[in-house]
Amino acid sequence: MVVQRIRHRQKLSIIAGLVIRARRRRVRFVFRLHRDCAVDGPKAVAFLRQVGLAVSGPIIVVWDRLNAHRSKVVQAFLARRPRFQLEYLPPYAPELNPTEYAWGWLKTNPLANYVPKDAAELARTARRQDHQLKHRARLLWSFIDHSPLPLRHK
Repeated sequence: MVVQRIRHRQKLSIIAGLVIRARRRRVRFVFRLHRDCAVDGPKAVAFLRQVGLAVSGPIIVVWDRLNAHRSKVVQAFLARRPRFQLEYLPPYAPELNPTEYAWGWLKTNPLANYVPKDAAELARTARRQDHQLKHRARLLWSFIDHSPLPLRHK
């Protein structure tokens, strides 16, 4: 039995990325959840800080054209950190974004037919699935290999 609340307005926003460490041929899935709010410039900066802590050396960020990614706060953050290089995907090109393949896999595999009772339960389940996905390097590489971007690991 599926129970749905009428006028249910809880929200869960997610920002994530695949981090490739070229020298070691390793890939990581970096993930942040935000309950009851949208991803804005400050949240995008917090995500970039998280990536900066996870990776040493130069970082190339390939982002879609979400307004938060192009905000003044993000631009100011990147201007002060020369190790970050920013590249944007073309508009309306989710097929180029390997992270979209990760989301698609999560939604159609472990989260398929999953009906949480609220946003908190969904957040817990998403974190648990994220943790499991982090340990599946071959699957993460498959998302990268499936994208037409020249990010091959071979």
